[in-house]
Amino acid sequence: MFLGSVRQAQSRKNILANIKNADYRRRFFLYRSTGFTLVELIAVMVVVSIIASAVVTSYSSYNQWMDKNEAVLGMLRTLRKARDYCVTRNEKFFLTVDAEQNTYVLQYKDTRDSLYLPQAASAEFTMPFYTDITSLTMGAEHTSKPSATLEFNLFGEPVIDYNLNIYINNGERTIVVVSPTGYIYAQ
Repeated sequence: MFLGSVRQAQSRKNILANIKNADYRRRFFLYRSTGFTLVELIAVMVVVSIIASAVVTSYSSYNQWMDKNEAVLGMLRTLRKARDYCVTRNEKFFLTVDAEQNTYVLQYKDTRDSLYLPQAASAEFTMPFYTDITSLTMGAEHTSKPSATLEFNLFGEPVIDYNLNIYINNGERTIVVVSPTGYIYAQ
């Protein structure tokens, strides 16, 4: 009897040990999650929405700035092309900027013929509605003028003693024509 009870105790011990191990294994494999909980997903969605709202507002203002910048750089490229076009043909070049009409006109030769650049349909260019030629300053006194005509000689140099400044959107951007060299840049 005693031997039988010892064997029963050992078998019970083995069974309990196996059940413990089985529980451990079962817990390890069955309760292991392979995805996210609902709370984690909601937390991530909240964080992403906060970041997205900040990015969207700054992105729209960035797009507006890029549109204005592209209009200014387009005017800059057009002026440089016109100057270079006339220099290669040994012709004078005239730039007339009208701040009230928000336009600029390209002319060349002494007869002031309209200058049609390659791939350009007109010699008069109008700035887009979101950019505004605010004012022009030319000369020693730097007084603001509603319109001005600038003459470039055969070498592409402006025939004035001072720089021409074209202010766009109340000075947000400025196109400068440097006096002795004819270099045109935006700042």
